[in-house]
Order: sequence, then structure tokens, then C-alpha cells
Amino acid sequence: MHTWLAVHAWQFEKLVILDGTTDADYSSRVESQAKLYENVVYANERKLSVPMPVTDNTLRGLAWSLMPNASEALGHWIVVAHPDEFYLQRFSDLANQAEAQGANALSMNILYALPYANDRLHLEDGVQAAYQDFNILYRVRYCLSDYSFLENRMYKYESQDILWGNRHALTRPEHFPAMREANFTGWYVHYKLHNFDVGAVTSNGKVAHSTWSHIGSSADIYESLDDVHAKLCSTMVGELCRSVEPPCRMQIV
Repeated sequence: MHTWLAVHAWQFEKLVILDGTTDADYSSRVESQAKLYENVVYANERKLSVPMPVTDNTLRGLAWSLMPNASEALGHWIVVAHPDEFYLQRFSDLANQAEAQGANALSMNILYALPYANDRLHLEDGVQAAYQDFNILYRVRYCLSDYSFLENRMYKYESQDILWGNRHALTRPEHFPAMREANFTGWYVHYKLHNFDVGAVTSNGKVAHSTWSHIGSSADIYESLDDVHAKLCSTMVGELCRSVEPPCRMQIV
């Protein structure tokens, strides 16, 4: 979280962190990092009345309820951000380009980062190192070259009729009348790995502790640095950013 905040927190007028961790030591670390930023509001689910059922929409609705002066957000763009996602473009640039074409919603495409064998050997070292010294951007260096997936990440709160509901598997408000999707996408690098030890990847190359474990369908993806399915994330970011609009402005890999 400290890496993500250092890269992205400055872009937000207000940023709400809804922390779902149950480990008190870890959550206290996240809270201490959040307190370094005047624009950040921190809350842990353990100390809140979490609405039922627990879904993507109800949890994000809970985060929205923690937004100071949420009524003043009318007319502003809202970003649904996750701390394992590092965005290549500025949110303000994406919002401006979307508004120029009359859109009020924007999806983002993904460069999917996974740890190769030599990266995994050092992940455990990173866990043992000082918390402030662990930086996932340097620990996981390779991205899948042939994986594409769109995520709903930004919308303009232009009406109080835009409301969070109960739906799962939807990271945009369930009740969104007159939604107009932009005809372009933003981009981010997604470090989807929830356990940072060597054992997080099984002997046959599958991710053992990720909700997207089926991505690791081939041991070759992990074991061969020359595999056609992967490139250095820095190489892929460089290739992408030579043509993407709005331009990349975030230095993350």
C-alpha cells in the first residue's frame, strides 16, 4: 500500500481506503501510511457495520458513504481503484478525454503481471525485509503478452440517481441511468498475486492463492524467461505508451 499511495495518492481530491484485512498488525501499517496524506480517509471493515450481502457494489457503497461531503462530489469523476493496480495515465487526462466525447464512464485494459521463477525466489526475501523496503514494482517484472481484460474503473458522478446497489461482479454503481461509455480505454499494470512467498505458486506453475488462479494454466508461463506468453513489463509499457492516448505520465516500471 505504501508504494501505491506514493505513486497515486496525489491525483485525488479525496481518497477513501476501505481496508478488508483482518490482521491487526498489517491494518495498522496501512492506517499509518494513510495518515501521511491529508486527502486520504482510512477505515477498516472490522470496525464498521458492513452491509449484507457482501458484494462488489455493497462494499463500494460503504466506501462511498465514508466520503467526506459526498454531496459535493456531484460533477466530479470517481475512480474505483485497487492497490494492486498501477495506472499508466493520469486520471485527470482520462476524464478530460472522456468528457470531450460526451462520455461519463470509462473502462481500463490490463497488462497482467506475474512472477517468474527467479522473481519468486526473491519474493520471500522481500517479505522478510523491512515493510517500507518491499516494492512490488521491482519484485514482479514480467507481464503476460497475450492476455486482455477490461475493468470498469471510472465514472462521472453527474446525477444523484447514480447509486450503488447489491450486485456482485460489478465495480461500477448498479444504478447508472444514461451511462455513456468512452470509445477508448485507460491502461494499468495489474499485480494480481495475494501471497508473496515462494509457495504462492505451485510446482506445476499455477498461482495457488489468487482469485485468478486459472491464469496460471501453463508451467511454461512461469518457468521460461523466453516464453512467448510473457515480456518484461517495462518493455510492454514502453511499447504501449508510444501510441496510447491520452499519453502515459506515470513512471511505475
